[in-house]
Amino acid sequence: MTHDSKNTPHAKASDTYAKQKQDKHTISLESQLLKKATEDLQKLYDNFDEASSEDIKNILNYNRKLWAVFFDSAIETPEERTKMRGDNIVNLCNFVFKRCTSIITTPDKEKLLVLIDINHEIAAGIDNGTSKIIPKSST
Repeated sequence: MTHDSKNTPHAKASDTYAKQKQDKHTISLESQLLKKATEDLQKLYDNFDEASSEDIKNILNYNRKLWAVFFDSAIETPEERTKMRGDNIVNLCNFVFKRCTSIITTPDKEKLLVLIDINHEIAAGIDNGTSKIIPKSST
């Protein structure tokens, strides 16, 4: 799957987030955590039929908790961001929260793909396009 990481809403949100964060260690850690969450979501997608409801819940709750960090960061320092940029991050976080909850309550393998894509795009944006995780399309 090929992505033009500069022209997607996810990329714009990740660019905004990366500009807000000044600590390179924190940015690297967040990128690595997003990559781990992306790998976990991809494994869940690949093995969805064998996954227990507990597996699904644990993986999606991990992803949701990770996104809660981005949400908190977006709302805690409003003076460092424009309203539009901050709203994009908050809206993206809210979408991720709702999608995770939706999959937990009504398991659907295909709903995972957008979460995989968003995590991948944001990690790539935080890394300035050097992410090595590329979500697979369904086979």
